[in-house]
Amino acid sequence: AMLDYFRRHSFQTGTNFDDPMLSPVKASRSALKALPPTLIQLCGFDPLRDQGRRFGALIQEAGGEVNIKNYDSLIHGSISLAGTIREARSMIDDLAQFLEVWV
Repeated sequence: AMLDYFRRHSFQTGTNFDDPMLSPVKASRSALKALPPTLIQLCGFDPLRDQGRRFGALIQEAGGEVNIKNYDSLIHGSISLAGTIREARSMIDDLAQFLEVWV
């Protein structure tokens, strides 16, 4: 219900949620396989967590390269709390390490 609320208040009526540019889980297998190496960071208390898991699984099934990292104690947006929460700092460190390898 919460996600539907935000969807209704974030997008215009009639928005096509089957468009892969808006809903990446709707992308074709070939498009998912063609993605660059991808890091998906999932927080345990994030309403978008399951969507992130699904997206990661779809990339894997398509043969793409994906690294899925779980941060079970964190909430959505907690990367902004890295100054006070150790696991949030770990998110930034993991992202930096991922980018260092691929950039």
